Amino acid sequence: MHLVRKGPSVQEILSKLSEYDIYKFYLGEFTVGGTICSPWYKQVTHSFGVYMKDGKLYHADFADPDHHGDCWQLVQQLYNLDKHQCIEKVARDFGLTDGSDQYKQIVSAYAKPVMDIKRH
Repeated sequence: MHLVRKGPSVQEILSKLSEYDIYKFYLGEFTVGGTICSPWYKQVTHSFGVYMKDGKLYHADFADPDHHGDCWQLVQQLYNLDKHQCIEKVARDFGLTDGSDQYKQIVSAYAKPVMDIKRH
């Protein structure tokens, strides 16, 4: 039996997008190292943050210890997907499945911040 691979791999996606792009697309406005309201709960106080550790972006919801991880785990947690479904969703949402350059339009629609690794 041969497995047919649909869509790009994680490495192929990350060759065109950054972790920040994925976080930005699914969370909206946020500041690395700052806090925002949790995407899972309606709340007044900010309990969710995206931070940098060892040059990679991670997230944590301080009100719920089950919601933490990298950008891939964020999409899995938000949409209750497994790893394979998550990769397919990101590729589809950014327009990477049909060979178009839609991802360039999405990514160029905002200015990426300068990631100061020493500061975070």
